[in-house]
Amino acid sequence: MAGHRRGTLSEWQNGRLREWVRVASLPSRDSSWCKGGLADWVQLKTRGEAGEEHCSVAESPSGLGLGWHWGRHAVTASSAPVQQLVSNGKTFFRVEEALSWHEALQHCRQQHADLADLQSMNSLQSIARLYSLTSGTGAWIGLFFDVHTSALRWSSGSAFTDPVWTTLPSFRDGLCATLYSVFLAPALGAASCTDRKPFICYNVQQLVSNGKTFFRVEEALSWHEALQHCRQQHADLADLQSMNSLQSIARLYSLTSGTGAWIGLFFDVHTSALRWSSGSAFTDPVWTTLPSFRDGLCATLYSVFLAPALGAASCTDRKPFICYNDPDASHRITTEPSLDLTTIPKLAAVQIGRQIFTRFNQVKTWTSALLYCRSRHTDLADLQTVADEAGKEALRTITDETEAWIGLYFNAVSKSLSWSSTLGASIPTWLQVPKFGTGLCGGLRTYVRFSPRVYSVNCSSLQPFICFYGA
Repeated sequence: MAGHRRGTLSEWQNGRLREWVRVASLPSRDSSWCKGGLADWVQLKTRGEAGEEHCSVAESPSGLGLGWHWGRHAVTASSAPVQQLVSNGKTFFRVEEALSWHEALQHCRQQHADLADLQSMNSLQSIARLYSLTSGTGAWIGLFFDVHTSALRWSSGSAFTDPVWTTLPSFRDGLCATLYSVFLAPALGAASCTDRKPFICYNVQQLVSNGKTFFRVEEALSWHEALQHCRQQHADLADLQSMNSLQSIARLYSLTSGTGAWIGLFFDVHTSALRWSSGSAFTDPVWTTLPSFRDGLCATLYSVFLAPALGAASCTDRKPFICYNDPDASHRITTEPSLDLTTIPKLAAVQIGRQIFTRFNQVKTWTSALLYCRSRHTDLADLQTVADEAGKEALRTITDETEAWIGLYFNAVSKSLSWSSTLGASIPTWLQVPKFGTGLCGGLRTYVRFSPRVYSVNCSSLQPFICFYGA
């Protein structure tokens, strides 16, 4: 058996899992056992030695502590799941209510951001922190088999790549992913999306500083697409001008990583100078050295040697980005045409009154869909004029059980629902609009022969969409 030493924390060393466990006396029937997962160990006192904690680290060739006998003592470990965990810039919540995958998705999007997206935790070290949220019973996460692409997809919109920390089970249409624990380690499972299970939600990390709230968004977009997203859902891409000191900028470290994230700084070819997209005047920062900028380059924020730094990259590169909200900022919607000229096959089109509604099956984020519709039609679907049964029936023919983007979104500044077309503010009661919050946009969906209704969906999710043409 491996040697033992005292300690109170779990640790990783030399690529092996070293797991802190409790040494408990065997003879007594009520001897206590060490409780705790890989991320959170609860320390118990050994009977007869009050005030002293006895835990051992046991190492097996497989890296998993499965329990050993040692003289009068036994070494063992059992999970003690917690209900909330902060990791990789996200806060994860385990909800014990048993729901189907789609019901769990709706719950997470209403109460948090989405079902758990583990893409940024693609290492054994980082995923081990989620052990405290797992059990032998699988819990839904945001991974599912997309029948339209015949591939796995995250409900949050993140691009999926095969994990390095587990083997993928077989997936097919109708199967969604679960996270569970086996041999004291997290693993992925596949189950029918209609099964009822607990689930894990997450919230994206946000930071309040200098009167502004900053949000990091992991979806990889070009700088212009990120700008459009931030202006639709928040105020703008991050403006760091008021944080022009090392002390204040250090607070943003929690939103950074080695991968640069877009902020609102860019090279303005008209003035041959740097400018903030928010309109703030730019002055050289005192907390970092500026990289070289030229036409076509935009700024990124990343971390190096445990400190934030500025980078420069082609504005067409696709990167995560940081938005901000400012109570004093006015909400803006730009009408810049999309640079994406890819032809998208149409699914169906119907005319209702003087407007033509066309559904497209290629999936996009809400912002990307908006740009596409504005460049080729009038806007994302505005349903204010759809009032009678004939109109609702016509609309039903181009909807199905997958939410399709329409032009309804939550305006973070006015804290109310708005139509992207700006043609009015009325919302037909037949849409049965649920509660919305920051970062949520409207998706139109129907079941069987029921009338379509609106659901709130994370704006960064990849969904089909409906454009309209006409006044």
